[in-house]
Amino acid sequence: NYKSIFLSPHPQEDIFNDMLKGLGYQKVFMPKDYPNFLNRDFDKLIFNGEECISDRDLFTSFINLLKGSEEISEKLFISLYNIGTHCFLDSHPKGVKYLGGQNPALNRFHEYDYCLGLFLDYFFNSPFSKNTFLIITSDHAPHPEPAIRIAFEGHVDYEPYIIDNIPLLIYSPYHILPSIFDANGRTSLDLAPTLLQLLNINNYEHSFMGNTLFIENSKNMINIAATGRKYYQIKGKNVVCELLNNKLPKNVLSNIHLIETFYELENQNRLFKTNKSL
Repeated sequence: NYKSIFLSPHPQEDIFNDMLKGLGYQKVFMPKDYPNFLNRDFDKLIFNGEECISDRDLFTSFINLLKGSEEISEKLFISLYNIGTHCFLDSHPKGVKYLGGQNPALNRFHEYDYCLGLFLDYFFNSPFSKNTFLIITSDHAPHPEPAIRIAFEGHVDYEPYIIDNIPLLIYSPYHILPSIFDANGRTSLDLAPTLLQLLNINNYEHSFMGNTLFIENSKNMINIAATGRKYYQIKGKNVVCELLNNKLPKNVLSNIHLIETFYELENQNRLFKTNKSL
């Protein structure tokens, strides 16, 4: 009984928006919609040849959308995905720069921090902070482009892979959560089951490979990350290694087989229930 909304940075013709509709989002906002929230045209950010919306205007649109919903009693499930932190981009010309502005990667992260701060200032002073889960995470670590290597290569935790540590921040007005939680090598496969547990939704049929982060020594724990047919083993908090051959332990091979089975089921449209209204 949730109204589901996604704020997409991509223009209408991008296949990403078709995917969101296929997942069942009832409303997908795209750049053509954001002037309604901004009362002006949005600031454009060119990504892969497309005119996307800047992070600043995306978060501002999100805030204005929520302001218009403060008196609405219906349940909302809202997701947002930004473009401005992607590889090889600098911060928007109207955005903030990091120190002298010499490193484009640090510039775009600094601009994202600023935009997120605008949202958090609104959120924690709004009615939503009393009844809303807030989740901030990422789909992968930064691409090891030159600007990233210059910024982070000397750091003891840095690995030159997009398979690396990512943030997961969860705010809940209903739980006492630890300020720091060691995921112990677990991955984003465990995100959805973790959130469902926090929502007290249990004993359900699902197609998720992972399990809640709050179960220790889970039998379903998979310390393998996959980007297509490239596989990486996660060996502890900060160690990632690419798996290059088939001379691997049986448990690693079984995990890879499980992932490839999921790929095949997805290709056959057998992994998730389809949205029949499309």
